[in-house]
Amino acid sequence: MADKDSLISQELVRSLFEYRGGKLFNKVRRGNAAIGEEACALDAKGYKRTKINRQSFFVHRLIFLMHHGYMPKFIDHIDCDRTNNNIENLREATHNQNNHNRKISTRNKSGVKGVSWCNRPPSWKAQCTVDYRQYHLGYFAKLEDAEAAVRKFRSEHHAQFARQI
Repeated sequence: MADKDSLISQELVRSLFEYRGGKLFNKVRRGNAAIGEEACALDAKGYKRTKINRQSFFVHRLIFLMHHGYMPKFIDHIDCDRTNNNIENLREATHNQNNHNRKISTRNKSGVKGVSWCNRPPSWKAQCTVDYRQYHLGYFAKLEDAEAAVRKFRSEHHAQFARQI
């Protein structure tokens, strides 16, 4: 069975929707949705979705297809805002690159991405991941030093996908 993304084309998306300011608006009446109405609903994870032929699609994927003519496997929201689907905020990425651009975890207690407190030895532990491999950057007496080590490593290895906060 074909992947549902491969069943739609740029022409189909352009015939159904108009793009304005990061949003898709209906060009034709679709179900209960009127012409000119924004074509989206928020899902449980905060992404905008819409339906084509009873199949649900992420709006950001349709916008990318509409502008670039193809739909990559992964699309990254540069600012990490799942509702900001401006084409300037969307870029093709690998799964790994998409993970590099994640926001800081809500479970993080240090306030610095990649830095955690370690009781033995009592110090700040700095670590970072590249290509699914965890790199230990060292133990530091000061949080600022651990943060500097993580920022430097991330800038060198994650390039434009480096999200520091």
